[in-house]
Amino acid sequence: MRRNQRPRTPFSLAGFEVTLIGRFWVTPEAHPSCYLGTRFEPTLENDYKHAVPWFSDAGCFSYQGGVMNKKLAKVDLSSNDGTISTRSEQKQVEERQAIGANVVYETIRREGDDELHRPAAALAWSALAAGLSMGFSFVAQGVLMAHLPDRPWRPLISGVGYCVGFLIVILGRQQLFTENTLTVVLPLLLRKDLSTLLRMLRLWAVVLGANLFGTFLFALCVGKVGVFDAHTQQYLTEIGASHIGIGFGTVFVRSIFAGWLIALMVWLLPGAETARVSIIIIVTYLVGICGFDHIIAGSTSTFFLMVTKSISWGTYVSQFFFPTLLGNVIGGLSLVAALGHAQVVVGKGPIDQRRGGE
Repeated sequence: MRRNQRPRTPFSLAGFEVTLIGRFWVTPEAHPSCYLGTRFEPTLENDYKHAVPWFSDAGCFSYQGGVMNKKLAKVDLSSNDGTISTRSEQKQVEERQAIGANVVYETIRREGDDELHRPAAALAWSALAAGLSMGFSFVAQGVLMAHLPDRPWRPLISGVGYCVGFLIVILGRQQLFTENTLTVVLPLLLRKDLSTLLRMLRLWAVVLGANLFGTFLFALCVGKVGVFDAHTQQYLTEIGASHIGIGFGTVFVRSIFAGWLIALMVWLLPGAETARVSIIIIVTYLVGICGFDHIIAGSTSTFFLMVTKSISWGTYVSQFFFPTLLGNVIGGLSLVAALGHAQVVVGKGPIDQRRGGE
């Protein structure tokens, strides 16, 4: 058979259209994902009848000479501009792609929905544990400051201790108020009904109250039992005093940044995988060294001042509790929950319309 011979009438073989022209030209009819134009170059005259198709890793037929070797077929990818040519390479790319904002949103929303339906007793016990655990951020900072030399870089090292309580709470899946500022707000923003609003307010009240009670118990133990020596107690008092006497407006703005960062940390965690610990440390370390006020972490140190008779209840409520609580809620609610909700929900309509048109 000559190479310049005109093509014969094609015939179908196992779902493939085959035309003999001195070479095999295989055109898949039932398998559009296969690469069109896989050629077979015979090495012996009239060797076509010995050609046996082999399945490649992509599930397509592949011919290579009369030796009949298995060859990896090319894959028709969605984009013609890329350099990926096999399904295994495409799978590796998909595994390394970051999850989309809609996946993060739905993960946090479902978690918040589960929390809204938990019994109040379960929320209270988990929040009490979180309040006690957050006390370790306070004592870790104080111990580090007591054992470090008085140098300008000391706050940079002692700030690492601020991360300890957050690591225990978040990795231990305990209820922390500022974390719930984001998770339980997303179901409310999606449904916009009274029932979800009441459930969210119930959860906020239970978690905040139990968190504060836990921090007070921890501060009472540290301040009255004498767990630490006088030198360490001095630095614990210094940490608490840094939250008092600053001014309502300054504490309020600092608290907005704290609520923003903690809620952003929650937004980052679903896609973090093995980097969860690193994200928690980086974000909370930034909150600590910048002096941003967190309603639960800061309450441990200010309760310590109350227990040791350094400040009164009125000072705690007016100079720390109200501005910090308000700022944390605004930072977590408006700057993260609302904006995160908007970027997913606003972009959802056009995508659905495009898919419907296809």
